[in-house]
Amino acid sequence: MNTKKTLPLVVTVACIVPLLVMALTELRAQRCTGTPVPSLQDMLRSGMQPLTFNKVNAGWKYKKKGVENSQQMCTFGGTVPTGYGSFNDIPNFALQSSATHAYTPTYTTAFAGFEHTFPRDPAAVKGGGTKYSQKFYQPLLKSSAHSKPAKFGQFTASIKNGQMKFMYQIPKGNESGMMVETDKYQYIQTCTTSSWFREYTREKVEGMAQLTFVAGEEMSYGEQNCRIKMGKAASKVKLLK
Repeated sequence: MNTKKTLPLVVTVACIVPLLVMALTELRAQRCTGTPVPSLQDMLRSGMQPLTFNKVNAGWKYKKKGVENSQQMCTFGGTVPTGYGSFNDIPNFALQSSATHAYTPTYTTAFAGFEHTFPRDPAAVKGGGTKYSQKFYQPLLKSSAHSKPAKFGQFTASIKNGQMKFMYQIPKGNESGMMVETDKYQYIQTCTTSSWFREYTREKVEGMAQLTFVAGEEMSYGEQNCRIKMGKAASKVKLLK
């Protein structure tokens, strides 16, 4: 798998689909790196604000036999109240995801998500301080006069009338080295051809997306139902409104 050991930014991706599929196939070999944001319990004690989802879109392509050829992506969009009037006053950002999935009305499983913590890029502050657009780049592995760092994601946000709207996107987790890791990927291939998995793909599956968003000293949390479409080759998650 294309996984970086060190990065200038502490990066791991928030993606619901891999968590759900690995739960279905009893995969518990997840590993993530990076600096975690405060736990939900810490935020409850410290106080937090509501997060309203505008968009959730996630996916995992697992048709290929080798995990190095699989692919993951995610997009999270939301709105939170803020006391900040300028991004120049926000030193850092962080996102942390989690998810729950009800297999039956009486059996619900919770999943720990991943984190991405990154400092404010002064060059990303636009519009007199009320707009923000930061691209995430993979560091160059080889020195070359013609090489350019590869973009692997983007975070955009704006502040207006005491509200911050943001969009966080990782289109290709493999290229960015942000894939959910597992040493049981081959077991997934076996499960996708089994009768119980084929039956499961015919059902309408719903889960709960949960996201914690940190901007400077402000912490926000939101959750909302999602629709999960699972197939033999790939799975997708979309927000239910």
